[in-house]
Amino acid sequence: MRTIAGIITIIRPLNGVVAAASLLPALTLATGKLVYDWHAGAVLFLLVSFGYVVNDIYDVTGDRENSQQRPLVRGQLNISGAWLLAATLALTALGLSLLHSLALGIYCAVLLVALFAYAAYLSTVLVVSNLWVAAMCASVFYLPVVLPGYYASDAACQLLAYAVILSFLYHFAREIVKDIEDMRGDLAMRRATLPLLAGAARSRLIAGIILLLMLATSYFVYFQEPRQAYLLIVTLGVNLPIALIFLLYLRRDPSAWAGRVSIALKIIMLPALAALLVLGVN
Repeated sequence: MRTIAGIITIIRPLNGVVAAASLLPALTLATGKLVYDWHAGAVLFLLVSFGYVVNDIYDVTGDRENSQQRPLVRGQLNISGAWLLAATLALTALGLSLLHSLALGIYCAVLLVALFAYAAYLSTVLVVSNLWVAAMCASVFYLPVVLPGYYASDAACQLLAYAVILSFLYHFAREIVKDIEDMRGDLAMRRATLPLLAGAARSRLIAGIILLLMLATSYFVYFQEPRQAYLLIVTLGVNLPIALIFLLYLRRDPSAWAGRVSIALKIIMLPALAALLVLGVN
């Protein structure tokens, strides 16, 4: 039971479900109707799970400072068991993706390499690590263009491009906030992160500016595709909460509050996906 609990904890299944759910608005933006590809969704879940396992393997030293509840730190799993789990997830994802289509197989292979490269090497590179994660997270909105059977018109491709930009900016900002939260562990691992170089307060300001750019982009999207439901959800469910959270954050200790802000931003992902979903429905 201890090992099973460790496996469930290390793969962070709720995050995998959210990643798989992101495919729904992506396909809806491409097709103009509610449609979902469960096969591709399962591959996304496995990819995210693989990424978390490999990341925890390489983050053991930092987690001893930041996250003592992580399975490898608590001894629920050992390193060899975690590598076996990672290999199982990777091979299962690759096999399932190739059963779906060559295009999904190529996407899966690229993401597996990208996730491993991040955990093993790029997580220590200043700002590049944040950009890398943001690009991987936003890549789900490329899938409808490459997957067979999902025709995307020029107008739909434009909406998908907006979704890529919004997702990229959101995840870029959140990664900076997470780096503020993880400063002690990153210092122990001698990582080059923006908060360690520029300080927590300046990094908080940079994250806020990126989110302001995301908010402005979200309204630009509305003027290009005026959907009242999108405007309502993106304003009340996404932009207003983000603005209030960061106004409060600017008045608090940037390091002590980074964890709370990171969790709040994660929750806001749900109405953000809902806004993109209604944007795509004709």
